[in-house]
Amino acid sequence: MLTVSRMMRCENILCPRCGSILKLHGVHRRHCLDSDSVKHYGWVVQGHCVACSHYPSVLPDFIMPHKHYKTEVIESVVSESESGRIIEHLGGCAADVSTMRRWTRQFKVRGAVAVGWVLAILFELYNRHISALKLKNKKLLELLFSLVQELPCWCNHLWCGQHNSHNP
Repeated sequence: MLTVSRMMRCENILCPRCGSILKLHGVHRRHCLDSDSVKHYGWVVQGHCVACSHYPSVLPDFIMPHKHYKTEVIESVVSESESGRIIEHLGGCAADVSTMRRWTRQFKVRGAVAVGWVLAILFELYNRHISALKLKNKKLLELLFSLVQELPCWCNHLWCGQHNSHNP
């Protein structure tokens, strides 16, 4: 697991607004729920961009922006739903059925957009063409995973963005 001190020592984390390097502003406590709806507490880094005065949160990989449940719980529900299982019959998650449906709906919409973005990035920035045959008959998760692996350099351990941010 990536710790706050290790992350700030080892990596230049860029501002999602202007691309400048963030400085450590502080940390705040955040909870997330496991599959049994038990709360677990951890710390989230609050960065500060001197260039644009933005204060984005830098989330670890087990927390998703604007979500209460751990990433692994949401991914499990989405994955099982994609494999054809009916949400009402999913075991191992204490989340409400309407919450799990919302996760799968959001993933379908956002996932389709992400596929387009990754294809465009691969083509525009890296001049890489992905064969339609390679993409055919893949479920959305498989498709995204295979496309992201095509990127020359990819990082999968944090989210940095507008969530939990404020401007003084």
